[in-house]
Amino acid sequence: MPKCPKCNEEIKELRYSARRQVFQVFNIENDDNPLYDDSDFGDDDNPDYYCPECDKSLFTDENKAIEFLRG
Repeated sequence: MPKCPKCNEEIKELRYSARRQVFQVFNIENDDNPLYDDSDFGDDDNPDYYCPECDKSLFTDENKAIEFLRG
């Protein structure tokens, strides 16, 4: 099992976070309530793979995170 290079704990998984843009059509209905339609998601921006034990960022590249977990 790989060890975190920051805290030296054995870890079997990483946590992942990223921002994602959402593009939608916005309008109002007849009663002036908001209406969102036609969702379209952009690419993930600023991906971050981090240790579940110490919460330190370890990777920003998916391939490097995969390599790390494989050992």
